[in-house]
Amino acid sequence: MRKEFVSTITVVAGVLMGALLGFLLGRGIGNRQSTAPQTFFERKIRCQQIAQQLQREESRELDYLQYEDIGYSAKRDSCIASVRAIRGSLEIFLVEDLLSRTTLWSDSCMSGKDCDREDALMKTQKEQLARF
Repeated sequence: MRKEFVSTITVVAGVLMGALLGFLLGRGIGNRQSTAPQTFFERKIRCQQIAQQLQREESRELDYLQYEDIGYSAKRDSCIASVRAIRGSLEIFLVEDLLSRTTLWSDSCMSGKDCDREDALMKTQKEQLARF
């Protein structure tokens, strides 16, 4: 009789633990699904704010500065953007991590000399951005 009681208790405890675990996992997944788009949207908005701030701060030193394709990268857990800057005759194309200020890709050309490849540079820049 004692063995049957212990077996019954073990089974009941296992069922209760399974039900509790299933409930907790179900709530966690449900919450992630409902808040993930909102969190992603909030991160993207924050990234755009950071890019605007950086553009205000850094544009004084350059003839032209533009942050484009600003977004949140889940892969890097950071903000990334395409950046185009002009100082004198030098045109610079970057893909930058806005939080760490890490340059992930860059290339440049001289206006009037080798910037006939500007379209190719911009295409490559977008391809590089997509990697992150």
